[in-house]
Amino acid sequence: MSADFGLIRLSIVVVLYKKHYARSVAIQSLLNKINACGNNLLVTLHVWNNTPEYSDALEHEDVRWYSGSNNGLSFIYNQIAKLSFDAGSDYLLVSDDDTDYESCDLISCLNVASNIQAQRNDIGVFLPKIYTGNVLISPGKRLLFLGKLLPTIAAGVHPSKNLLAINSGMIVTRACYLNMPSFYDERLKFYVTDTDFFVRYQASYKYVYVLDVVIEHDLSELTSDSTERACFRYEEMIKGLKIVFEKQNLVVRLSLRFYLLFAAIKKTLIYKDSAFLRIFFR
Repeated sequence: MSADFGLIRLSIVVVLYKKHYARSVAIQSLLNKINACGNNLLVTLHVWNNTPEYSDALEHEDVRWYSGSNNGLSFIYNQIAKLSFDAGSDYLLVSDDDTDYESCDLISCLNVASNIQAQRNDIGVFLPKIYTGNVLISPGKRLLFLGKLLPTIAAGVHPSKNLLAINSGMIVTRACYLNMPSFYDERLKFYVTDTDFFVRYQASYKYVYVLDVVIEHDLSELTSDSTERACFRYEEMIKGLKIVFEKQNLVVRLSLRFYLLFAAIKKTLIYKDSAFLRIFFR
């Protein structure tokens, strides 16, 4: 039986991009959860509208609205984390605007987190099982700089070493925020932020906890890139992975370079455009 930890304070950050808030499944499903919360859970939803021309502000007593101009995710997460934990939040939930929380029981998740924290101090994040359709996309495993999907993962404690998870849906404890040097690396803008986070997380915490909850996340945008968008993503991936693994040995860095070249050749063949090779050889 779970213990009664009294009032739990949860902050949530949702980054809204090229979308009206009414079309964000994350915002709408989270508002439903907030409206149904009992007296033991105090939720503040921080919405960072990264493209102000697409949406007016959402007026709601539990919503804090911010407008930016395509700010980097690392910058946004650091800003909201500082505001939230300075204001007394116990947890921070990070989210994209297209993650569906309708099937997620926030109170149950946070009660589990509180119970685990009361028993041990070697866990700093709590992860849902993220699916796209029938495919588990997070958490997964990391082999050097390569991510590997898992067919399934059990709820409970897992080693943090070589574990990967996407940012969206992750619940971070106050202790994790305070213990991790530079919460998010602001040199990273839009991609590889989650890889960098978990590479550094494993130096501070030996374990993560996978919650017994399934959340849907839409990856359709990533599978229907235009050539221009794919080039941008590839260039950001190069910059990001070089930053994440900049302190690794020469063998790892050379392996990374060969991998990025292979990726450039593959994308050149798929998109029939040599722009990817030009980006690689800059």
